[in-house]
Amino acid sequence: MEQIALPEIKCTHDEKNHAIFVVEPLQPGYGVTIGNSLRRTLLSSLEGAAITAAKIEGVTHEFSTLPHIKEDLVQIILNLKKIRFKMHTDEPQTLKLVTKKEGLVTASAFSANAEVDIITPDQPIATIDNKKGKLEMEVTVEKGRGYLPVEQREHEKKPIGTINIDALFNPVKQVNFNVENTRVGGQTNLDKLTLEIITDGSIDAKETLDYAGRILVNHFAMFTHEGIAQSAEKSIQHNSEAAGESIEDIKVEEINLSTRTLNALLKNDIKSIGDVFKHYEDLPSLPGLGARAVNEIKEAIAKLESELK
Repeated sequence: MEQIALPEIKCTHDEKNHAIFVVEPLQPGYGVTIGNSLRRTLLSSLEGAAITAAKIEGVTHEFSTLPHIKEDLVQIILNLKKIRFKMHTDEPQTLKLVTKKEGLVTASAFSANAEVDIITPDQPIATIDNKKGKLEMEVTVEKGRGYLPVEQREHEKKPIGTINIDALFNPVKQVNFNVENTRVGGQTNLDKLTLEIITDGSIDAKETLDYAGRILVNHFAMFTHEGIAQSAEKSIQHNSEAAGESIEDIKVEEINLSTRTLNALLKNDIKSIGDVFKHYEDLPSLPGLGARAVNEIKEAIAKLESELK
């Protein structure tokens, strides 16, 4: 039986935000399987940064109008959603913009922030069409994955005048793949996969394939004998300990907190629910734990208590 050559991957085009990879030879049908899996992962699971809320001077709701500004508020919000960022911290950051200069206002008008790089400084925001015009706003930039619609954040308490914005965090703008037949020796039905990745510039396109590959490997590992055995062992251990386990002994990693809030707790040496109860009154004053994070912790503990009952 003829031995098939091992697949090789080559990067045939490498720019900061644009890369093309060719993988061959693959077993028949695996070009579509691998290409589609990578595409879905690249477009949904990578971490990025986006504006999640804005507070604009003189605006109380999203249908307000601004004097001496050409665009309406809906268009301004759409323009804000197009600004791309690279963040060097997990904490939300506030960017401020104040300008009276007549003409086009772009993302470069935001004040500098050491933790946030604006990748698209030329992105238009609004146009001041009169010397009396003024544009003043604050926006919140956060890290996240995928797409976060406003409807999922209706429970959040925001200052009056703050407008939540649909956030598209994913740094990958476009993924295309193509599968062709390739030949090795006498076998002519092998697959050749060509994968094209385009990012927003906040991450090198070449790096995204590494991230996506690791995500898929971690997920598929659970279906191996080792993964199934580990899962069964954890289930047995959990069931045997659940009856006698005190809620105070439960680790903070087990109560479904966001990465940012979990990291803040661990940095403050709060590792269990018991530690949370010890510092309950002091939580809002601890580094990295604001009102939003404290509310998240309280809701998670309340849900856990309900489930245990």
